[in-house]
Amino acid sequence: MPFPGRVRRHAQLVGNPYFNPLNFFLKILLPVVAIGGLTRAAVACDSCALYIAEGAEQAGFTLSIAQQFTRLGSVWSGASRLGNPVDQYLDSSITQCSLGYSRGGPWRVQFTLPYISRSYVRPNHALIDEGRAKGLGDATLATRYRLWETTTARGDELEVNVLGGVKIATGDADHLSDEIGEDEAHHHEEFPESGVHGHDLALGSGSTDWHLGVDAGWKRGRLFARGQLQYKLRRPGAFNYQLADETSWELGAGGYAVLTQKHSLAVQALFSADRKGLDTFAGDPQVDTGISVRYLGARVTGTLGQRFAADAAIEVPVRIRTTATMVVPDYRFRAAVNWRF
Repeated sequence: MPFPGRVRRHAQLVGNPYFNPLNFFLKILLPVVAIGGLTRAAVACDSCALYIAEGAEQAGFTLSIAQQFTRLGSVWSGASRLGNPVDQYLDSSITQCSLGYSRGGPWRVQFTLPYISRSYVRPNHALIDEGRAKGLGDATLATRYRLWETTTARGDELEVNVLGGVKIATGDADHLSDEIGEDEAHHHEEFPESGVHGHDLALGSGSTDWHLGVDAGWKRGRLFARGQLQYKLRRPGAFNYQLADETSWELGAGGYAVLTQKHSLAVQALFSADRKGLDTFAGDPQVDTGISVRYLGARVTGTLGQRFAADAAIEVPVRIRTTATMVVPDYRFRAAVNWRF
């Protein structure tokens, strides 16, 4: 959500005074959304979109800390929920620390380094395996560009931004080696099957990947709406293991309960989704990596002056599909704070 006190410029597309919003949507945004809807992606069952702070038009640095906690405590296979006699689970915490900079124009650059902590309990034949994987994840260097913005005669404020970035292999990918021979391992029917796998616990991929995205927003008075789509283009990584491409999107709409030049408080409803397909190991699909989750939730956002902003959201899944036995989200909590200096 943008800082409410900022001053909008007149309608423009930087470098192109003949920009047509309808043609832009049909030729660029619509194909991107279509690709996102059809793409199959895969990482751990817990996905985390790259957090980019608002406010590229204000010069200076921005320090952001974004937190996502996901409780994965239910076991599913396909569209069915299974029993969980040993109470296996995965608690995933991802903290993104980001430093961004803008010269005051349409461009914003940001470096993000995540810290990941995942605790788990899972069956291992007749035994119970319990542990924690924690450490730095894969860093991302990204840029966000305000492609178009306008204020109409009716007071509607519209904007479109694009995102591009590169992910650097700084996280520990050792748990990906757990996938070697996992499909061939014999599972005894008298023991519960594990829904927590090596790819769920890996902190990094060992690969250099690409991060792409687009977001658009509308605001009129105290009402606003926003949508975003992010797509991770994966390449082969550690142990000849390749995480598949990943897609996440979010739609939100709400209004301001408080809106002044000094501070604001807004509430919005959310509809979001993550779609993940099959990883490959040495070119062979890994059947326990595919999952699609849709969420409903709510977010509260606030600002204090032109330097401080914070938000928090809670989401619960309303539709789940998996390609094998997996632990899936029961809920997820997201929060972020931004400070400009």
